[in-house]
Amino acid sequence: MNPATGESPLPLSALNDFLFCPRRAGLKFIEGLRGENEHTVIGDLAHEHVDFQHTSALGNAPAHKVLDLVKVTGRKDAAGKFPSGSEFPGGLHDYTGSAPDGPLYTLTNNHGVVSGCSETKPAAKDGNNPLPTITARRLIWEIPAVT
Repeated sequence: MNPATGESPLPLSALNDFLFCPRRAGLKFIEGLRGENEHTVIGDLAHEHVDFQHTSALGNAPAHKVLDLVKVTGRKDAAGKFPSGSEFPGGLHDYTGSAPDGPLYTLTNNHGVVSGCSETKPAAKDGNNPLPTITARRLIWEIPAVT
């Protein structure tokens, strides 16, 4: 917050949303409305349950590659209903998931571009053992398992 004016800085995501659709940005940032879908639920669960700490201040991997390790599924019963009783998810309580905990390794292609992330340590390359570039730390230890 700017102490002189009392204004908070605009998050970059607001600018991105505004460029995509000004109406949607207004609903999200002014009215506080935000639709939930598979991607927003995964992001919410990841932020709620996991803290990804990178060895570089700029990060070591694109967010979508790291978030690929967070697994989220809907919790439907045999009748095809969510716990909320609806055929459609009603919120975070209708999902379950799992997240990594510990060292993560970036996987790169021949050009050094990050192509993915893994909890499994890759084989030594050119006699050098790979070091973890990201540490995932679960913030809540009882994440319901994916069923």
